[in-house]
Amino acid sequence: MLEMNEQCYLNLAGQFYVAAELQRRHIYAVVRFFLPTEAFLVAYSLGKTKPKSIEIEVRSTKKSTWEIDRTVSIKPGQIWVFVVVPEDEGAPAEFYVLNGSELLEKLGSGADDSLKKHKEEPRKTSVKPAIVTKVTKKQVEAYKNAWGTVLKRLQP
Repeated sequence: MLEMNEQCYLNLAGQFYVAAELQRRHIYAVVRFFLPTEAFLVAYSLGKTKPKSIEIEVRSTKKSTWEIDRTVSIKPGQIWVFVVVPEDEGAPAEFYVLNGSELLEKLGSGADDSLKKHKEEPRKTSVKPAIVTKVTKKQVEAYKNAWGTVLKRLQP
C-alpha cells in the first residue's frame, strides 16, 4: 500500500485550492486521481459552444520555491498554477498562473533543454527522479492571480 507523506497531502491540497478558485470563476474543474498519491486537474468550458477541456499542472509549497523534476515536460500552451498553501490555516492561498511559454521564459533557455532531455533517457522507476530546476516566487510574481490565462485557453 502507498503511504501519503507531507508533500503528497500538500500537493493534493493545492489541486483542490485551484479547483475551488476556478469554480468561483464559473469554470468547471475536476481533480482526477490516478493513485492515492497522484492527481491532476482538468478545467472545462461548458458554454453554448463546443465544450473544451484543458489539463492544468499544479505545484504546491508552503515556502516560496517549487520543484519541477525531470519527468515533466513543459509545453508552451500548457497552463501551470503555482500555489502557496499558507502555514496559517486562516490565511488565504496564493496563486501564480502562467502558460508554459511564460514559464520557460522565466526559467531561461537551459531549463527547456534539461526538461526535454528526459525523453531521451530511460526512467528508472526504482530511483527518485533528480530535480531539474526550481521555480521561485520572485520569478512568477507578475502572474499572481492571472486567471485570465485559463479563460483565454478555454475559449473556442
